[in-house]
Amino acid sequence: MASDLPERLRWTLDWQTRKLMPLLGLPGAEARLLDYWLQARRMREVLQQLELSATSLSVDVGGGLTTPLRWLPGRRICVDPLAEQYATRFPLPLAEVTYAAISGETLPFVSGSCDLVICTNCIDHTADPHAVLREIDRILRPGGWLWLTCEENPPDKPRNAGHPHALDRGAIARLMAPFDVVQQWEEPWRGVYGHLLDRPPHPVMELGFLARKAVDVEAA
Repeated sequence: MASDLPERLRWTLDWQTRKLMPLLGLPGAEARLLDYWLQARRMREVLQQLELSATSLSVDVGGGLTTPLRWLPGRRICVDPLAEQYATRFPLPLAEVTYAAISGETLPFVSGSCDLVICTNCIDHTADPHAVLREIDRILRPGGWLWLTCEENPPDKPRNAGHPHALDRGAIARLMAPFDVVQQWEEPWRGVYGHLLDRPPHPVMELGFLARKAVDVEAA
C-alpha cells in the first residue's frame, strides 16, 4: 500500500501520478521522451562510447516510468522501489524492460556482473546516496560503465520530501571518486516534465558523467 511507503517515496509516487503520468499518456509522448534523452541526457554520445550488445546487462537505478533502457540492446533491468506502485497506475515498458521493486541501496545482482548502470536524476532522491554508489561499484564489472547525472544544489538549500539531499559540486565529485570519468558535462537542469511541456531549463546546473569502473591491472 502507498500509505506504508516512506515519506520520500510517497511524495515521488504522488508527483509521478499527478504530473508525469498524464503527459506520458498523450499521443507522441514516447517520441518526445526519446528526444529528451537525446538532448538533455546525452544518450547518443553515451551509447557511442559503450558499444552495448545483445549479451550486455544494463541496470537503471530509479529509472521508473521514463527509463532509457527501452532503447538499449541486451538484458535490461530497472530497479525502482516504486515499480509495483507504478505498474498499478501506468503501462510500464514491460516488453523491453524487467522491473524490480527494490531500492538502490541493496541491488540484487552478483558482484561484477553488470556492463552498464544508469543513475540519472535519482541519487538525490535516495535514502543514502553513498550506499547506492557503493552498490553500483560492487555490481559493475571491471571496465563497466556508469552513466550518472545529478542536479547541483547548495547543501543548505531547502528541498522537499522527495529530494532529501541537496548535493553541491564537491559532494557529487566525492560520489564519483571511485570511478574513472571519461566524459563530464554540465548544463542548466532540464527535467523530463518540463521538457514534455516545452518549458525552459531551470537556473540551477545539472552535472553529467560517463565513467568506468577501474580495471585491476594486477588481477588482469
